[in-house]
Amino acid sequence: MLYSKSSSTGLSVSRFGLGTHYTIGDRLDLKQSQRILQEALSIGINLIDTANTYAEGECEQILGQLLKTVHHSQYLLATKLFFPIFDGPNGNGLSRKHIIESTHQSLKRLNVDYIDVLQMHRYDPDTPIEEVVETVRNLRYQGKILYWAVSQWSTKQLKAAIDLGERPIWNQLPFNYFYRKNTNLIIEMRKLGVDCLSYGALAQGVINESYLNAGHSKGSRIFHRKAAQSLYHNIPSDLATLKKLSECCNKRGISLFEFSVGFCELECDPVSTLIGSYRPIHFENMSKYIIEHSNIVTVIKEIVDELNLSSKSPT
Repeated sequence: MLYSKSSSTGLSVSRFGLGTHYTIGDRLDLKQSQRILQEALSIGINLIDTANTYAEGECEQILGQLLKTVHHSQYLLATKLFFPIFDGPNGNGLSRKHIIESTHQSLKRLNVDYIDVLQMHRYDPDTPIEEVVETVRNLRYQGKILYWAVSQWSTKQLKAAIDLGERPIWNQLPFNYFYRKNTNLIIEMRKLGVDCLSYGALAQGVINESYLNAGHSKGSRIFHRKAAQSLYHNIPSDLATLKKLSECCNKRGISLFEFSVGFCELECDPVSTLIGSYRPIHFENMSKYIIEHSNIVTVIKEIVDELNLSSKSPT
C-alpha cells in the first residue's frame, strides 16, 4: 500500500480507503462485512469511512463488532454526522446538541474510545460556524475525536472555519472521469491547506468492463432504492464515451479500474480515494494498481493527452 501525508497534520493515510456506503449493513451482512474488512486491512488500507446514517446506524454497529479484535492503532476510523439519525427538532444539522449527541451515539455503536476523524456531512446554514468550531474543539480537547473534516463544503465555508482557528483536514468530494465539477474547488482547497478525500471514482460501478459487456449487475447501485437517487453520471450519454475510453485502455494494457483511480489521482491529488468495496476482486484490483503504480500513471497521462482532456478544467 502507498500512503499519503495529510497536508495540515502528521497523519498518514492509505491511498485507498474503505468506503462503506450501501455495503456494510446494507448489501453485506455481518459475515460478508468481516471478509471485506479483513481484505482491506490485509493489503494495508488504514482508512475506514462511514457515517451514522449508513444503513440507519447498522453500518457503525457492525464495524464496532468487527473492529473489537483489531487494535485502534492499526486503522483510522472516520464517521460523519449531519442528517437525521434520531427524532426531534434537533435530530439533524450541526447544532452543538446534534453534534454532541451524534458523536456519543457513534462512539457507542463503533465501540471505540475515540473517533479518528469526525466529519460534518454537509454545511449547516442554520447554525453559526462559531458554534460548530467551538463544539469540534471541545470534543478534541475531551479526547473523543482526534481530527475533524467536512464533506461537500464550499471554499467560503471552509475559509470561515479556518478564520476561526479550526482547519478541517479534508473535504470529502465526488470526483470521477464523468464528474469533474469540483476541479476548481479542489484547487482552492489546496491553497487553504485542506486535502481532498475523493469518492465515486468508478462512477458507482459504471466505469468497468462488466458494465460495457453486460450492463449493470443486480447488485449495482442503479437498482438500489436509495443509491439510485444520487448517481454522478448520465448513463445514456456516457456510454459512447466509456467505449472510447475502454478502447484506449485496452490498447495500452490497463483496466478501466486502473484508469479511473489513476485519473482521479492525477486530477485532484486526493489524500485518499474511497472505494465502496463489496467483493474480494476489488482489493485485487487495488493491489495491482499499487504494484504497477508508476507505469499506470505514465500510461494514463498518455490517454489524457490522446483524448484531449484538460486536467484543470471542470466538465
